[in-house]
Amino acid sequence: MSRAVPFCWYELMTSDDEGAADFDQAVVGWSFSAPDPQSPMDYRMIARSDCGANGGALTLIAEMQA
Repeated sequence: MSRAVPFCWYELMTSDDEGAADFDQAVVGWSFSAPDPQSPMDYRMIARSDCGANGGALTLIAEMQA
């Protein structure tokens, strides 16, 4: 019998996407995808070490931080 797995999606908004990616990789083994060059925003998918999607990361630009 299989057991239901709860769904959890992380949304990270940061001004330091590279630092966040390095931290997540070192601590929990997650990685960030490359940004979509066609997107107007720098939004990256967060992948678990088993290759499943676990969330997304948005790079905050100066206007967003203001």
